[in-house]
Amino acid sequence: MSKIYELPNVERISDEASLWLSRLDRGLSAREEKEFQRWMVRDKRHRDTLFHMATYWDKMDSLSRLSDLFPPAAPKSRFTLAHAAGLAVLAAGFILSWVLLQAPAGSSSQQVASAAGSYETAIGKSALVELPDSSKAMLNTGTLIRTRYSDTRRYIVLERGEAHFTVAKDADRPFIVHAGGKVIQAVGTAFNVKLQSDNQVALVVTEGRVAIGDNPNPFAADENMEAVPILLSENAATVSQGEAATLDVGAIHIEKMAPEKIVTNLSWQDGNIVFEGETLEEAIDEISRYTTVEFEIIDDRIRGVRVAGVFKSGDINGLLMTLYENFDIASLRVGEGRIQLALSAEGDANPVKPKM
Repeated sequence: MSKIYELPNVERISDEASLWLSRLDRGLSAREEKEFQRWMVRDKRHRDTLFHMATYWDKMDSLSRLSDLFPPAAPKSRFTLAHAAGLAVLAAGFILSWVLLQAPAGSSSQQVASAAGSYETAIGKSALVELPDSSKAMLNTGTLIRTRYSDTRRYIVLERGEAHFTVAKDADRPFIVHAGGKVIQAVGTAFNVKLQSDNQVALVVTEGRVAIGDNPNPFAADENMEAVPILLSENAATVSQGEAATLDVGAIHIEKMAPEKIVTNLSWQDGNIVFEGETLEEAIDEISRYTTVEFEIIDDRIRGVRVAGVFKSGDINGLLMTLYENFDIASLRVGEGRIQLALSAEGDANPVKPKM
């Protein structure tokens, strides 16, 4: 018998607000307008969360077109776009602090396999790992790291996946992460590393500063002919708090990242996946990281459909329901662990037939 778990109020309200934003984007039916009005007046947090997300996703035009649906605000506390923007910034700062300090539900040592300095999470699992120097590594789905510590170095290899490191300060032992032929070096800081391909790495610094560089062969022999990690030079490029970098073959791109964008980037730590207008094809690629279910888009007309919302990383049924309710995208389970997606027959005179 399947169990149904009720989400905490904050998560539930966020999920509902996200769903209403998607519906507002496509237009509400008369029945949905009434449901929307009831939802808005039921709890003040509904209104606040919706305006926050609308500002966050630049969807205020959707709300302004339906301003007559909102209950009138008290004269002394009008909720203007400026207030909404302020709320978004404050909320983003609060959420960012919360995300960095909290572990997702279900993350524990039971979710990670460890052996001889290696730590690994399975598909759909995440885990918080305490390293030998009291640094912490939050591992995302399907991640493998290997550690090697000495008196002069703290060395981590990200073999695959994504990890957020909170580094314990130790000026005498730099903390070095090697991923995809790239090196990230820190002393005491916090940063997120994602191995996007064999040669491309995405970096976000959430505290302090790190040095970065290319180094496909990160070891050199010391005076005892033992391999030791090579340190980056003093003039190496650096990435500071609130900045992101893409490290590619022979190229490094560094840019500022807004606080709310960092929240989105790190939402996986709380078991969420956030989309802000990605195509369905891009969204499915991201979702596939968190499940063994294989998705197949068999209708080319829906590949470019834009998706926005907050999804629980393992909630496949919730995702399929949202796609159907908001985008007329139907799903068909074909065999075990395989789902095909196509435009719903209800909204299409020439539906695409499933592939067997």
